[in-house]
Amino acid sequence: MRGEGGLPPETTEADICERFGWTFTQLDNEDQDRVYTAVSLANVRDCCNRIKSWLGSGGKTGIDNRDLEIYGKLVEAEKKIDNA
Repeated sequence: MRGEGGLPPETTEADICERFGWTFTQLDNEDQDRVYTAVSLANVRDCCNRIKSWLGSGGKTGIDNRDLEIYGKLVEAEKKIDNA
């Protein structure tokens, strides 16, 4: 396993249950597509906050490779907007 393809769905479900204090049964009773979308967006928001802190510190604080990937995508999207 080289870590390609993301985490197994069971790990994602466990993270969601932990974040909201739910049981797996409670998660099953929710609109899972809506929950997954909301959690994904919350994760992106948290990543953006870490990037802002990193940029604000002049790169003195650390961020991980995944955050750097998101930063690259944000810069790329900004360039496309500027060139539109």
